Amino acid sequence: MEREDLGQPGEEEGREEHGSLKEQLNRVEKGEKENNGNEKEKKKERKRSGSQWRSGWALSERLAINVSGMRYETQLRTLAQFPNSMLGDPRRRSRYFDPLRNELFLDRNRACFDAVLYFYQSGGRLRRPANIPLDIFMDELMFYELGEDIVNRFKEDEGFSKEEERPLPANWVQRKLWMLFEHPESSSGARVIAIISVMVIVLSILIFCLETLPAFKREEDHSHAKNTSENIPPPPSVFLDPFFMVETVCICWFSFELIMRLACCPSKTQFFKDVMNIIDFSAILPYFVTIGTELAKDDDASPATSLAIIRVIRLVRVFRIFKL
Repeated sequence: MEREDLGQPGEEEGREEHGSLKEQLNRVEKGEKENNGNEKEKKKERKRSGSQWRSGWALSERLAINVSGMRYETQLRTLAQFPNSMLGDPRRRSRYFDPLRNELFLDRNRACFDAVLYFYQSGGRLRRPANIPLDIFMDELMFYELGEDIVNRFKEDEGFSKEEERPLPANWVQRKLWMLFEHPESSSGARVIAIISVMVIVLSILIFCLETLPAFKREEDHSHAKNTSENIPPPPSVFLDPFFMVETVCICWFSFELIMRLACCPSKTQFFKDVMNIIDFSAILPYFVTIGTELAKDDDASPATSLAIIRVIRLVRVFRIFKL
């Protein structure tokens, strides 16, 4: 009986130790379940609250932006409304992040940034400050990379006319020549050709004006005025006139330019509908009418008054300068 009494306390201690181990294991398992449950709840909470992470930035965080010494603060969620912009893209704006000060530093115009920040906060309303010139504000918009659609919409609000799409020829040779003769701003070679065209236009108009001066009038005009019955030698041919020679050089350039543009244009129908091209044809036509009249008329015939009127049409080419 004594042995049985001595053995009972040992058995009870073993049971207590075994029970304590089970409790510890249960607590560990319960703790792991609680941790897993907490992580799941946190993820669900983040999704519900919109506090998602994007490239290491929590959208619920506030971002400090230092613009030339002026400090601004805004939520990343506000900037994330336009993810294609510079400030809305975490990777692009990280180039200007100062880790020591924990802020973005931008050496830009403060007044322009006020308008840009309002653009984000208002959901897309872009207004230029009254004291900021348009060219400076446009440079700031290019820096912040707000997008082509937003910039075009801003231009329309400012009164800019919408740029029409330029149709181009499919053939690359024709496209190069078309840009060379039709779009002076496309390259340095196109600008050189535009300058030559302006110089030839001015020279052609100058020759036309000099021909009207009494000192440069042809002798045949005076001879007919004095006496038509006298036997006088025939007047010199118009083809030997220095003014006509210079005009011939100008017309050769105009014709070459017109033929090149006609051969390379993307649409012949649209080409002939263009008013400037009609002006080019009208400016060249009087020269060939003059040649035909001079070749067809008799030696004794007086120059037709209608011919001089037709040659006045050359002056309309001056309007092409405004296009160049």
